[in-house]
Amino acid sequence: MTAKRIVLHVGLHKTATTFLQERVFPALPGVAFVHPLHYPQASDGPIERFMLEVFFRNAACIELEQHRAAIHAWLDRVEHETVLISSEAIVGWPIENHSNLANNSALLHAMFPEARVILVVRRQDKWVESAYAQLLKAGFSTSVERYINWNARERRFEPYNVG
Repeated sequence: MTAKRIVLHVGLHKTATTFLQERVFPALPGVAFVHPLHYPQASDGPIERFMLEVFFRNAACIELEQHRAAIHAWLDRVEHETVLISSEAIVGWPIENHSNLANNSALLHAMFPEARVILVVRRQDKWVESAYAQLLKAGFSTSVERYINWNARERRFEPYNVG
């Protein structure tokens, strides 16, 4: 295991995550900031490559030990004591009701079992309103009731319906 302190910022969508990633985290002294994006870049390091597989690949196909070796070799060269990893995709995709959160969490725990987690939340009604508005701006079309799985007739929330 590495002696580095690993911090995972679970950037829940619509909770100032982009602001933190662009303005706050890169300026933290003594912290190596890693921001995996949703697409590969030539400058990606081993953490970014691992995270892309976590987000987009079948979990059963991920070569965890190969990623672990590459990540630990990279961590050994990092001069900072703390490595902060931040991504909105850790919580899964909102359009899919965050259905990949369990797989993401399991893989991240397997890779970084001692990691500390920062989760930023927001007042639920304002968060849903903002997330729904972003969904509509992205071109999706659904009712707010269907988006939040609200059954008005029975006055209760239903389990997620993929259809």
